Amino acid sequence: MECHSMQRRASSRKTYQRCGHSPDLHACHCSSLDAANTTCTMSASIMVKSVSWDHPDAVRLRDAQQIEIGDVKPPLVGAPSTAANVPVFVVAYKGDEAVGCGGLRLLTEEGLEGHADIKRMYVVPSVRGAGGSVARMILEAMEQAAREKGWVALRAGTSKSMVHARAFYERFGYERWGETQHEVISVKRL
Repeated sequence: MECHSMQRRASSRKTYQRCGHSPDLHACHCSSLDAANTTCTMSASIMVKSVSWDHPDAVRLRDAQQIEIGDVKPPLVGAPSTAANVPVFVVAYKGDEAVGCGGLRLLTEEGLEGHADIKRMYVVPSVRGAGGSVARMILEAMEQAAREKGWVALRAGTSKSMVHARAFYERFGYERWGETQHEVISVKRL
């Protein structure tokens, strides 16, 4: 993986990392996000790193998410997520602080080959906003990893009460596919 720095504009002092994409994109779209802890620097202050499901920062962020959403989370259906069934997990860092995460769990049901569920997408409250940039970087990193694995679609299940989360996915091309008793399911073909 080769990233190089360049100045965004003469009037800007921020340095952005680039990986051969159009000059209008200011995030690194590296093609090497994998479980080998490859780092992809996304901007001067945010970095997204591929880690294992059980990495200490991943565990800490998932615990924070559980505390925050409390009873909003729908009941667990199927086997719980583990390092074995979530082969893609990324953590966003602001400096040395882990500020967001998300993972992909490959679906195994017949007819859903090459589809994955987005799991545990979370950004700490202190860095939310600003156009969803941290969440966007996490989502883009997961989508890129899915493409590299040859997966064809991602599915996001969000609690019916989490309107802001559904709106986020819609902004990035996820279309409402259906719903369960507790969740609205959105899908994006890659």
